[in-house]
Amino acid sequence: MTIQSAEGAPVGGIRRIVTGHDAKGVSIIDKDDEIERLDCTPEHAHFAVMWSTDSWPIDNTQPGDGAKKPIFSGRSHNDNGSVVRFVDIPPGCCSPMHRTQTLDYGIVIFGEVELELDSGEKRTLRQSDTCVQRGTNHLWRNNTDQWTRIAFILLSSKQIVIDGKQLSDHGFPADPTQVFPQLLQSRLFSTMKTTRKGIHRAPIGFGPAPSPRQAPDGSRFDWSQARTTTVVVEVERECVEALLPAGYTVSDNVTHPTVLFEVMELRNLPWLAGRGYNTLGVYLNDIVCNRVEPAVTASYMAVLFENFTDPITTGREELGFPKVYAEIPDAIVTQSEGVERRVHTLAWGGFEFLRLELELTAYPVENSPALKPESRKYTHPTKDGILHQRYIPAVGEPGKSDADYATFCPPPPGQPKVLEFKALPRNAGGDFESPAVVQAKPDRKTQGTCDFCGGAVKFSVSRGSFEQLPTLYSVVDALAGLKMRACREVALHHFQGASDLGTSPNSSHCPTLID
Repeated sequence: MTIQSAEGAPVGGIRRIVTGHDAKGVSIIDKDDEIERLDCTPEHAHFAVMWSTDSWPIDNTQPGDGAKKPIFSGRSHNDNGSVVRFVDIPPGCCSPMHRTQTLDYGIVIFGEVELELDSGEKRTLRQSDTCVQRGTNHLWRNNTDQWTRIAFILLSSKQIVIDGKQLSDHGFPADPTQVFPQLLQSRLFSTMKTTRKGIHRAPIGFGPAPSPRQAPDGSRFDWSQARTTTVVVEVERECVEALLPAGYTVSDNVTHPTVLFEVMELRNLPWLAGRGYNTLGVYLNDIVCNRVEPAVTASYMAVLFENFTDPITTGREELGFPKVYAEIPDAIVTQSEGVERRVHTLAWGGFEFLRLELELTAYPVENSPALKPESRKYTHPTKDGILHQRYIPAVGEPGKSDADYATFCPPPPGQPKVLEFKALPRNAGGDFESPAVVQAKPDRKTQGTCDFCGGAVKFSVSRGSFEQLPTLYSVVDALAGLKMRACREVALHHFQGASDLGTSPNSSHCPTLID
């Protein structure tokens, strides 16, 4: 029987009972034994073939032991028969992408495993879950720190031909120890996973890491001040769809989706000993994550630019946020006749690639959309939460990932404390009751540039070459390609306090893996 070692690895064989008939046709137990798992090294998957056949219809009087028929010869199955195989997959193990000319029934006996297709679609299977694999190109990945066992029944099938193209077997090597290669030689790996007290990041070995979510004594910080300047624009649907990974789509309830550009000026941050930094986040609104059931609808964080290395590091590693560096100076602010003019810019290496110019005036804070979420007819991070796809590439395995899953950050509980609220002047589109709400078509639109509301809103994204933006050109190029149809919201808020997005058990406002 199979037991587990102290390290959690399955040890021993797998019992099978085979029935048959005696010479008089009486039913008998022909075999009651254990099938030893293929003696692979611990870092590879273990295999045990319980039975196989090599003809259709199956001949139940055929002598011999179906477990002893040769299967591995560059293929995982018999061309005219069946195979029953158990596969034990160690923690962190991933198979190559492969296809077999079979109909497979895969039943998870224990543990958890991720199925990925060549389309990028993924599903997680747990104990008793069953996958019916109909000759598709796929791989199996164990993302957990525990072993997983799957029982596979493979039945030979006809050659798949689609649009005149044969979909042939591939990716199943003759050496079974390579069917689930843990890692390439260039990547060293230990299946041992540790739990450390407090928050840790690389470099490991120096104790708990300084973090927005962890003070030197291990307690939580109290965040102080945040000023946000937001512009929501309506764009063409295909522009948003092009930025979404597999498993996400724009809601069918939306004809023209919106994109939120949010400049955030964070100040007096205790975790930075009173320092601050600036950010610009790009959020795609009304996005449905279909990677889970029931589906989740929220705003999708496409990219978050920041001008300080430390929050980029902590946010990418601890939250999985898609943060990248950019030069984001403080806004240039001028005043004239009760109107505040603000200019926000983003650059890299001195090349300016984004500019936002606004004319604003003060309104009573009670008219703020932050306190009237119903005024926003689209999802918003503070109203509906944030979706994002955490992705970490695998070391030494181009195209593969160590992490690739959806997360959801719920909206902060309760109402924010708004100290100041500004929006467009009334003659530029603002309304006293809902001054942030705008419905303005572009006054002027050129490549990457849009003016709205008589010039009170000017927004431009400038494409850069590889030489000008060697690490950001693809991101900026996609943002410059957004086809803007209208401006829907303009607002400036000064808040007291902000969330650290920590994972305190008492906090409902923290990223959660949903995939």
